[in-house]
Amino acid sequence: MKQRMMVPSYMANFKCIAGECEETCCAGWYIAVDEATYKKYKKVKNPDMKKRLDKELVVKKGNSTECAAKIKLKNNRCAFLDKGNLCDIYKNLGEQYLSETCTMYPRNTNALGEQVELSLALSCPEAARQVLLSKQSISFEMQECSSLPVVGASLKLQLTQPKHFEDYLLKMREVLCDIWQEKCYNIQDKWQAFEQVMMKFHACQSRQDFKKLSLFLKEMQDKGCKEQYLRSPKKSALLEYYTSEEMAKKLLACLTGMRSQKKWPSAIYEACYMSMLEGLGEACDKDQYKKGETIYQSTLLETYPYILENYFVNYIYERLVPINQSSPLESLEEMYLYYALIRLHLIGQAAHKESLVEIDIVKLIQGFTRVFDHNVLYIQQIKKQLAGK
Repeated sequence: MKQRMMVPSYMANFKCIAGECEETCCAGWYIAVDEATYKKYKKVKNPDMKKRLDKELVVKKGNSTECAAKIKLKNNRCAFLDKGNLCDIYKNLGEQYLSETCTMYPRNTNALGEQVELSLALSCPEAARQVLLSKQSISFEMQECSSLPVVGASLKLQLTQPKHFEDYLLKMREVLCDIWQEKCYNIQDKWQAFEQVMMKFHACQSRQDFKKLSLFLKEMQDKGCKEQYLRSPKKSALLEYYTSEEMAKKLLACLTGMRSQKKWPSAIYEACYMSMLEGLGEACDKDQYKKGETIYQSTLLETYPYILENYFVNYIYERLVPINQSSPLESLEEMYLYYALIRLHLIGQAAHKESLVEIDIVKLIQGFTRVFDHNVLYIQQIKKQLAGK
């Protein structure tokens, strides 16, 4: 029986480039082995591989089917990774012996009621290039497949007969993505329209007024209505706050504090971080910041605007904005924080190199994603410091 799955357009050209990749999938990460795969490992006949599996697997206590064991790291690398960054399990036992984690990455899947959606994690360099560098807007279509992939997150939503706020996710998300894909408007216009719409969602959720939410979503299908928000002269205090030099200094202090405790778990991000420091200095030099900001605005915002468009559309789609936090306001503020962090790094790099090119922007976003998306403690720590806790 054929299954149906929502697939973004960037999936058509994505494939793992294996040993040619500049990153290592499993470097520095917790590598979980699901129960079904662990049982396969216990039955392996190959004597060399059986010996290695017994030695390099750590059995986890408890009854978790998602994580029955984990693989040891050696010098921050998976114990089964060879010198050419290829997997010995894959080479010696076959693809069917890979764990769910290794089979799926960098693919993500979400089940939303009856709808299953596929996306790519930007922590993979090749995935980042495919998602971010397309000058054509990301599109989404329902495709048939012989079998559905392993589902990472599952939400019980009533999409056809919505009764709760989260049941309106698909229509809300469509409105939000449409705003980011309006190519005739600059990033400030998009942020201000995005914020106003998110605050509408927030008000409807707070009052549990789903009739008003439904009417608003219908209104936003009209291009004229959407353009009223994009052309709105209303200035965003939140946008000004998160893109201010004051915020840059606070974020830089947070980052240097975390870095003083231990190295970042990505060589690519570490290099980007050091380049940012070279450009700004730990105290965030005012003149250097202004120089980097000017380059940032004339390159990323004017020459490569599609990079940020693709980043935020994928962010909204993959993370299920605006229901990924307890409220749309909280979701909005976290998205602003991610933007502020990426912006800070690129301004610092621009000040250091006196230029910004596509490959440097993509490399920063990939390395940043690898560090901050795969360890929630980093973002949580920054949030606490900004809140004065």
